[in-house]
Amino acid sequence: MGNFRNVLKRSKLFFHRVIVKIADALGLSRKYLSSSPQNSLIISTTGVGDTIWGTPAIREFKKKYPKMNLSVLTSKGGQQVLSNNPYISRIYLFEKGIFSYFSLLRDIRRASFDTAIIFHCTDRIIWLLAYLSGAGSIVGNARERHHKGMDFVMTDPLYIEPGNHGIYERLLLTGILNVQGDAAKTDFFVSDKERSAISKDISDDNVLIGFQPGSARLFQRWPEKNFVALGKLLKESYGDVEIIVVGSGKEKVLVDSIAGQIGGISLAGLSIRDTAAWMEKCKLFISNDTGPMHISVALGVSTIALCVATGTESCAPYKELTMFKSIQKLKFCDKCESKSCEDPVCMEQISPEEVFDRAREMLSVHVA
Repeated sequence: MGNFRNVLKRSKLFFHRVIVKIADALGLSRKYLSSSPQNSLIISTTGVGDTIWGTPAIREFKKKYPKMNLSVLTSKGGQQVLSNNPYISRIYLFEKGIFSYFSLLRDIRRASFDTAIIFHCTDRIIWLLAYLSGAGSIVGNARERHHKGMDFVMTDPLYIEPGNHGIYERLLLTGILNVQGDAAKTDFFVSDKERSAISKDISDDNVLIGFQPGSARLFQRWPEKNFVALGKLLKESYGDVEIIVVGSGKEKVLVDSIAGQIGGISLAGLSIRDTAAWMEKCKLFISNDTGPMHISVALGVSTIALCVATGTESCAPYKELTMFKSIQKLKFCDKCESKSCEDPVCMEQISPEEVFDRAREMLSVHVA
């Protein structure tokens, strides 16, 4: 089975290389050249957290070239993250399917981009799209391990030393070398319409706290019983606390269960943007290492991140923030590094009492 997969991978790579050769022969690549970026496409088609990490680079890149037209190619989740972003001229959505792909390719070629910058992309077909876009300059991280043999697509590869934060890497890819002040601050822009839609459901008299108990990977989850115990501690200690529990539609059973046991409000299944409008009202947000945690930081909400033993970098913002704290225990094994853990012992070592103590410290600025 392993040999068959290797053959299949090599066949796919060969197929993509053949298409590139044909494109070269037909003069379809590198059509649009410019001495400086005039019409740029940023590519970030992975998760919500990765997309959030790209927002400082998007902002600073646009500020560096204010007359530049800046577009982004992203995923469905990324589209929700980047909607209402004032630095972006247009968002292109990548959807799987041959008809969607060729429609997207047509639109991107018509846009005549002179520069394509690949922040994070794990799909060969997106790399191929970057090449077929006609951009004269294709920039990416030459060290990135997720290229699946497509490094040859880059015309201007940039080798970034291992160990740098993802936010810093994206800033470097856009040519932002001097990262000072708020240059690394992440962005999420909630609209007035989105705020007004939820204002009637929130009492200004209550202190709002948010929980995010889910995650894409099970080994990153703090146990349900711990969220319940924490919720009860907060309710007992602060009589005016209201707890919202957020999560995707797939996490509805988990979210509803926790909300029901602590007398909280279940927001399972809301869109990313509607969820963010609620989160923006929170005085504190407590989350596993997942997309909403990064959104919370971008919104400027005090945030506690519960991280697996190897998750410090993915949890933490680029620079230390007083409104962000992470809790992490010692590593018991190496399974989280390979993302194969089925028994997250390290997460179970984080006690509700420890998180409560940290929450009380962070709430002290909001609650007398």
